[in-house]
Amino acid sequence: MQGSIRVSSPQLLDRITERFEALIRAIVDSAGGSCRLELEKGYPAIFNDPKLAGLWKHSAAKIVGEQQVIEHDAIMTGGDDAAYFQQKVPGVYWWLGIRNEEKGYTQPLHSPSFGFDEEVLALGAAIQAQAVWDYLAGG
Repeated sequence: MQGSIRVSSPQLLDRITERFEALIRAIVDSAGGSCRLELEKGYPAIFNDPKLAGLWKHSAAKIVGEQQVIEHDAIMTGGDDAAYFQQKVPGVYWWLGIRNEEKGYTQPLHSPSFGFDEEVLALGAAIQAQAVWDYLAGG
């Protein structure tokens, strides 16, 4: 049997995996069985630094307008290499909207038919440059 456990913090992951292991062992023991449990910790959770996320939102709004900046308040449990960087240095994980229905770019990111409107890359670079400028100016 295989599966994944995704949580919102490293502390919660430690607690959940301990409880998970205890539960599995109790179930197996109560049935008179035995088991071999292997738990591998994969990518850590991504945590946006609240202060930097606020600055990023403000900077992005300068480029695309406030109505175009969407702040997700839900916990996102996907894995990304950025999580390792953010364990060492505070950061912001953000998405650049690349969908363009008029040009036919409507497929999801991991679809074999994925394509995106490359014209938005300049917009993404402008947002990043504005965020750096604002950060260096003191936020």
